[in-house]
Amino acid sequence: MAVILFSPIGTLGDLHPYLAIGLHLQSMGHEPVIATMEAYRERVEGLGLRFHPVGPHFDVHDKAIMEHVLHPTRGTVRLFRDLIVPSMETAHRDILPIMKKADLYISHPLSFGGIAAAREAETPWISSALAPISMMSVHDRCVFPGPIPVHKLRGLGPWYYRMLISLGKLSLTRVEGRIRRFFVGRGLNPPRHPIFEDQFSPLGTVVLFSRVIGPSQPDWPSEARQVGFPFLDKGGNSALPPVVEEFLEGGDAPIVYTLGSGAVGVAGDFYDVAARLHDTTPHRAILLVGSGMEALAPRGSRNVLVTDYAPFSSLFPRVAAVVHSGGIGTVAQVLRAGKPSIVVPFANDQFDNADRLTCLGLGLTVSRGKWNHTTAVRALEQLLGNGEIGERCREAGRIIAGENGALAAAEELAGFLHRMG
Repeated sequence: MAVILFSPIGTLGDLHPYLAIGLHLQSMGHEPVIATMEAYRERVEGLGLRFHPVGPHFDVHDKAIMEHVLHPTRGTVRLFRDLIVPSMETAHRDILPIMKKADLYISHPLSFGGIAAAREAETPWISSALAPISMMSVHDRCVFPGPIPVHKLRGLGPWYYRMLISLGKLSLTRVEGRIRRFFVGRGLNPPRHPIFEDQFSPLGTVVLFSRVIGPSQPDWPSEARQVGFPFLDKGGNSALPPVVEEFLEGGDAPIVYTLGSGAVGVAGDFYDVAARLHDTTPHRAILLVGSGMEALAPRGSRNVLVTDYAPFSSLFPRVAAVVHSGGIGTVAQVLRAGKPSIVVPFANDQFDNADRLTCLGLGLTVSRGKWNHTTAVRALEQLLGNGEIGERCREAGRIIAGENGALAAAEELAGFLHRMG
């Protein structure tokens, strides 16, 4: 039995893929350990997986934190500069004792403290990528944070994307310098570009998203293995809440509005626009406003249900479309359900995910600043009236249903352990 250590950082969209992989590894006789913030202890242990506390221990429901790191243009720099980099020391200290007992370490794209600990403990390390923007390629579109219409300039070719990546590196120069100094302070050779090329382990990378949204590219690391989206379908309560089930049974398939587990706390007028829209249209709607946010959400009506939560895997197959912020976890569930979507991106990788869905004909994008009654009505009519979008979404769902990313990732990691002897 091998001890396999994971260290996800962030929202549920960052956590769930590793839980899904961990459950498969556990069924194979290994011992997965989820090293993450204390707030997720109950969720991890509730699935029967081993938990180990590792900072940063922030609250994804803290409005001030989320507003800070979800700024549309400065959010990514703030995330690294003010949250991830200052926590490297704590993360390294917290994870080092369990790292020394691990047979294999799987890093999250933000786990710099964990990578340093793996190198210090000489623990074999495999990197992972959750979203296409982590696998930046000069052959593939890449939209950096901010509402930049990069897809309109795709014809300029690879040289243009090389320039964009160079600009991205420039914007994070100070952050990367702090990461390199952190490694040097522990007697380790510093990575050249810890957020870019050197986030990938020379031993291998598991690419945890579907080829539907980001196919393999020739300039990906040679040891990268694309397995598809890992879905957490075991454990927990996947049944729909009675109020949601009753609403679904009471009429036509509704439109779902959700901001996942991150942007929901800084929703602004996102839900208000949705509620007003469905008071004046024949379409029904479900607004998933997050735990503890119900008092801040608009009141429901005969056409609109306002509730805190419903499992996406059970809900999305039964709806007409989904309006969301473009987090990769939500994108994965929407695509698997074969449903079209409208993306209103807030920050970080959401702009890139939104652009991909739009360019692939799987949905539409409405910028956050232009989200209002008029644009919402227009986008909804365009989405629901386009049969080609619907058929492309159903085909995407069929492809993703055949990938089984969680099992494929577990088999890839188990195979690596076997080859190590």
